[in-house]
Amino acid sequence: MIWDLVVVAQTNFAMDQEAGQRFLAADKQLNQAYQRLLPKLPAPARAKLANAQIRWIKFRDAWAEVRMDAYRGGTAAKTVYTDTRTAATTRRTQDFADVLAQVLRPRRVGEGVQDQVLAVDKQLNTNYQAYLASIDAPGRKLATVGQLAWLAYRDAELAFTESWRHDAGARANRLYELTQQQADELANARQP
Repeated sequence: MIWDLVVVAQTNFAMDQEAGQRFLAADKQLNQAYQRLLPKLPAPARAKLANAQIRWIKFRDAWAEVRMDAYRGGTAAKTVYTDTRTAATTRRTQDFADVLAQVLRPRRVGEGVQDQVLAVDKQLNTNYQAYLASIDAPGRKLATVGQLAWLAYRDAELAFTESWRHDAGARANRLYELTQQQADELANARQP
């Protein structure tokens, strides 16, 4: 019986350590992608990217707190927190790669994006309400903080997009992408 507790503790410790290593690797890749992107942007866009990145970090960490809260008091809480940060960091690294590709080779804006934005915004709100209904009061408070952090990040990210993408609809495209990501995140975060 005591041996089982020692094995679990070592396993949880090992899981936390592995999660930490995955996060450090993802964070290193993010910083490298950021450094590749920065010199390709016009000067005004660099400042807006820095602002968006600060807001994104606040959102990422707030959302990790929300996800960890579902495991409050459990041994998996720290690993969930770190894995949530890792997943968000990996997505952000891909975002930077996508922006770099667009800077180097602009893409055409699709038609009907505004209708898609309205539809995904409605889905986001539905998913957010369903998520709030699935968690307790302290979790709802954390979720509200996380969602407000996402809104601040979203707005800063859109300002960044507008600073270097001058084609009509670029803002709508990015708004759609960001809103879809958050709607999916909320759908996947619902408690049973």
